[in-house]
Amino acid sequence: RYMSTVPFAGSPFEVSSVTYGHHVKPKYFSDTVTQYEMVARVSDHCDLMKSISAPALGGLISSREFFDVVCNYRCKKTGTYMTYGTAVPEEAYTLAPTPKERIRGRDLQAIFFFRPVPGDEKQTLTEYSFQSDPGGGLPKWVLRRAMPITMKNYAVNMRKILSAFPNLEALVRDAPQAAG
Repeated sequence: RYMSTVPFAGSPFEVSSVTYGHHVKPKYFSDTVTQYEMVARVSDHCDLMKSISAPALGGLISSREFFDVVCNYRCKKTGTYMTYGTAVPEEAYTLAPTPKERIRGRDLQAIFFFRPVPGDEKQTLTEYSFQSDPGGGLPKWVLRRAMPITMKNYAVNMRKILSAFPNLEALVRDAPQAAG
């Protein structure tokens, strides 16, 4: 399990909304994600998401495919938003076989807390944690090397997408043109 805490400009609602699954995400996360799409709406606050990771560590880690149930929640009392993702149940994988050129990875747990910074409603403290099984029998030293890089890249990529789309209104307005 790897954890990180990073501040971002914008309210918790804006930061969580803009960085959630959207078709422009691969453009801003291209060093870590080549495809990110909603496969199905599971409920009012949960989606079935498919993501394909980019190769990492100079090709030592090949592309992985992940299917996750990703849910979003809001705590009205504290103004905190939370996104939680975990791999789909094992039997669901029979409905979506992994192409031969990819390895099936499993996100055991991915959790994001978007908390308001006390005294500054336009700032968000984002705490995130990943626990994944990338599959494919990678040596532990490779994982120990790759995960801190992935965590750092995630924060850098969040800053890129928030710079391009500082709020949900900008994402909705400008994202169709930015997808290319």
